Amino acid sequence: MIRHLQPPPCKAEKNNKGIRYPKHRLYRQDTRKKHVYSDQMIKYIIKHAHSAIAVHDRNLRYIFVSEKYLKDYKVEETNIIGKHHYEVFPDLPQKWRQVHQRVLKGEVLRMEWDSYPAPDGKTEWTRWECRPWYEPDGSIGGIIVYTEITTEKKLDEEKLRASEEKYRSLVEQSSEIHYLHDMAGNILEVNNETCIRSGYSKAELENMSVFDLLYCKNERNAIIKQWGEWSAGGYVIKTEANHGRKDGSTFPVELSVRKVAFGGRHYILALARDITGRKLSEKLTSARLRLVEYSRDHNVKEFLKKTLDEAEELTSSKVAFYHFIDQDTGTISLQEWSDNTTGKFCNIAENYKMHYPLSKAGIWTDCVKERRPIIHNDYEALPGRKGMPEGHAEIRRQLTVPVIRGNKIIAVLGVGNKEQDYSMKDVEIITQLAEQAWDIAEKKIAEDALKENELRLKEQNERYLALNIELSKARKKAEESDRLKTSFLANMSHEIRTPMNAIIGFSEMLLRPGIENDKHKAFTKIINSSCHQLLSLLDDIIDIAKIETGQMDIHKGKVNINHTISRIKNVFEPQAARKGVRIETYFDLPDQNAEIITDSSKLNQIMSNLAGNAVKFTEEGTIEIGYSSAEECMEFYVKDTGPGISKEYHEVIFDRFRQVDCETTRKHGGTGLGLHICKVLAEMLGGQIRLDSEPGKGSVFRFTIPCKQGNKTPDNLKEHKKTSYSFDGKVILVAEDEETNFLYLNELIEDKCARILRAHNGHEAVEVFNQNPDIDIILMDIKMPVMDGISATKKIKSQNKRHVPIIALTAYAMSGDREMCLNAGCDAYLSKPIMQDELYDQIARLLV
Repeated sequence: MIRHLQPPPCKAEKNNKGIRYPKHRLYRQDTRKKHVYSDQMIKYIIKHAHSAIAVHDRNLRYIFVSEKYLKDYKVEETNIIGKHHYEVFPDLPQKWRQVHQRVLKGEVLRMEWDSYPAPDGKTEWTRWECRPWYEPDGSIGGIIVYTEITTEKKLDEEKLRASEEKYRSLVEQSSEIHYLHDMAGNILEVNNETCIRSGYSKAELENMSVFDLLYCKNERNAIIKQWGEWSAGGYVIKTEANHGRKDGSTFPVELSVRKVAFGGRHYILALARDITGRKLSEKLTSARLRLVEYSRDHNVKEFLKKTLDEAEELTSSKVAFYHFIDQDTGTISLQEWSDNTTGKFCNIAENYKMHYPLSKAGIWTDCVKERRPIIHNDYEALPGRKGMPEGHAEIRRQLTVPVIRGNKIIAVLGVGNKEQDYSMKDVEIITQLAEQAWDIAEKKIAEDALKENELRLKEQNERYLALNIELSKARKKAEESDRLKTSFLANMSHEIRTPMNAIIGFSEMLLRPGIENDKHKAFTKIINSSCHQLLSLLDDIIDIAKIETGQMDIHKGKVNINHTISRIKNVFEPQAARKGVRIETYFDLPDQNAEIITDSSKLNQIMSNLAGNAVKFTEEGTIEIGYSSAEECMEFYVKDTGPGISKEYHEVIFDRFRQVDCETTRKHGGTGLGLHICKVLAEMLGGQIRLDSEPGKGSVFRFTIPCKQGNKTPDNLKEHKKTSYSFDGKVILVAEDEETNFLYLNELIEDKCARILRAHNGHEAVEVFNQNPDIDIILMDIKMPVMDGISATKKIKSQNKRHVPIIALTAYAMSGDREMCLNAGCDAYLSKPIMQDELYDQIARLLV
């Protein structure tokens, strides 16, 4: 039975020897029964304590230990009770033996971090406390040792410290602005880039508020209010703001704000990225679009003035000019100044605006002589300047850019008197505006000349009237075609750059150290979705190319249309659900009678395009996908509760590059190819497509295809999608020269427990196959160096007495590629990008 573990004597009643004991019920028990019960309770508490506890007598023999102690120090209770502590641990360091002696004299000792060598040679860390326990007579009966192995915590702290040091180093070396400040906005820490961008020292910044820097004064009150909402939420906020400099100027930034916790207190971690270039690029793009629109209804003179106004605005200049140059004669054939130049800075006589030789021109023609953009940021110091005509504004800074066509300089655009020095960014802006201005002006001059010619021909000879009308129609048609193509290219650029922006941006984010799992998953989903968006766009472009070149083929087979529509619903349902839109289906035939003979991929493509459009344009309500059957044809339809389409667009909407209006294009995106592809495919299948729609009443797209019903599908035949695969024990040869493609395939296959062999080209694939008779299947890339996949397949198949299957993997997806691979001996064909389930399905099918 364990002795009573008494605390040191304290004020209480005296015994017959004059020693005081506490007034605790444990020491007032008079019967042995209660002593036994008390001992059992103490044993129970110690045994099941979460700490490692050892109780020793004065001779350091074990009286009792907790289960945690036995587990941590790998000893057995039956072999330890009654043994001397140093007998159990003979190599115990002298420092701990000294601790035991001091505690036996009445001291209480403890240590938070203490290291000792473990039997396996590693260093372990502990937190311990050693204190005496007392006999009923007040004498020390022995010691109690409380220990906790804290090695993992120690390692975690060291890792955390290293991580913090690494993070601080990365932040300090970052090319972006970093702030750490308290919840009131008081700056606590900044990196070196913040000092460079703002012009303040670290000491100055750390005595300022973030609100003194990140926002203009007129924005401050609104931002402080919003700041409180952000701080309460505790999540990452991204916004745009203006960042101040010490000299009073500002620059635009993209601001990421996040609440973080250190030592039980909350702080704000802010990252500001300078987006001056991006904003300027956006302004330049908007200006160029405005100029294109403006040029349609204004003459060359008005258009050039508008271009110069935009050039001044984008470069913060005060003067601007545009001159046409005739390099063959060495003269200026046309001069134009901005309204700002003529209205505020120059008062030149009207007769001065005349053609004159380049030889009489001043320094602004340096760009003509040197055939490149020229910047003069100290105009007064230039030795070759000739002075200004009477009434001309004084020039302090100047930038001129030549326009070159066919190795000849045909125009010059110049700006001047910017408050700061001109930079290469200004050169880029002025170059783009100068090039665009020439192209549009030249076109308008040609159009004007054409109009004059038409008018003169009409006046001269009435016989050419009909011809002139046709020419006018042809011209309008060409203009419409040009407008549609321009719109298509602009939309195409948007459709490509939008997902590419997400792919590049979020890929860079995934490289950030310490990214949370939730963010990692979310960013990965965005990248995957953007890749599929690009792939869909590529498919549309390839389909148009096939249609234009007559390479679109029809491959008919049995198709269960109920299953096709169900799959399409499953694909688009998540996207519709996010908008609160329901997708419903209508089947005119039961599953067993819903099999027809047609081209499955073409039918699926038409239905997918129509369903995708319906989801894109429908903001509320329902979308219905279904069909009705007749003896000789099927009529499929997609019905939505979207905005509807005016009757004037019902026919042209199926033309290439056509979209209803620019606002819809900007809001929803698209290239104008989808419905044209649907129309062509429906006609190739022998049917027609039409639209029933009115504004505000939704739309119904219907198309018919002649069809022959297939045999009835038995009730017990359902679509089956394999949900798990295992290729354990299988050997797979991957012939792929591109490292990234191989790494992707390797990751997919290794995940299914297969052993992988690799060949970098077709010749190596043949050698590896001949040297490894246990190969079960081959994944063969078609385009490889040394020997292509087609030649390698033919060689292997000619030697392949074991009939090892080969799956062709190719980035080609044109008509005839599949047949070429199969004719060469391939057993299956997959076009890149390879989808994992398609790959698993083919491998599983061929390994059966």
